[in-house]
Amino acid sequence: MVPEAIGSFAENHQVIFFTCHPEHAGELQNLAGAKSFHMTA
Repeated sequence: MVPEAIGSFAENHQVIFFTCHPEHAGELQNLAGAKSFHMTA
């Protein structure tokens, strides 16, 4: 549903997605080939 829609949109547009949930990041990486960056305070 939502991850697939984001993946389709990301094929032609840059998408920046922030999440604190590792499982959400994993879904986006698998569906859209997203790159993961970790930030610390």
